[in-house]
Amino acid sequence: MISSQRQHLILSRLRTRGAVRITALSKELGVSAMTIRRDIADLADKGLLKRVHGGAVTTSTLLSEPLFSVKSQMDIGLKDAIAQEAVTYVAPGDVIAIGGGTTAYVFAQHLLESQQSTGITILTNSIPVAELVQALESKDIEVIVTGGVITRS
Repeated sequence: MISSQRQHLILSRLRTRGAVRITALSKELGVSAMTIRRDIADLADKGLLKRVHGGAVTTSTLLSEPLFSVKSQMDIGLKDAIAQEAVTYVAPGDVIAIGGGTTAYVFAQHLLESQQSTGITILTNSIPVAELVQALESKDIEVIVTGGVITRS
C-alpha cells in the first residue's frame, strides 16, 4: 500500500472514530509504527489532523472535503475509466462545462489529449483545469473560468 492510500485510510478512520492510535494502525495496515508516524506527520503538516502522543485526533478541517491532491490519488483506475467514457460524448466544437472535482480533472486531461477537443469551449470553476488547458497553448480551445475569461498572456 502506498503512502497516499495509507493516509486516506487514516483520515477515514479519523472521520469515523475521532482518534486513531499508531499501534492499531500499524497492525491493521501491516506496516511499521514509524511508517504510520511519518504518514501522520505528513497529514498534520497539511492541517488534516492533529498529532497527539501515540496517535492522532481530528481537527475542524477534517470535517471538510479532503485536499484535491489527496483525493486525486484515490480510485485512480475508476476515475480513468469514467473519464475515457465521458470523452466519447464530446464532439469537436462543443461547449462543455467541467466541474472542480478530481474525476473532472482526469476527464479534462483525456479530453485534451483527444481529437474531440478541437475547437471546444470549456466553462469551468476549476483553476487546475484552466491551467491544464493554458499549458497546451492551443489557440482553438477557449476556456471561460467562473468570474472571467482566461487570457493566454
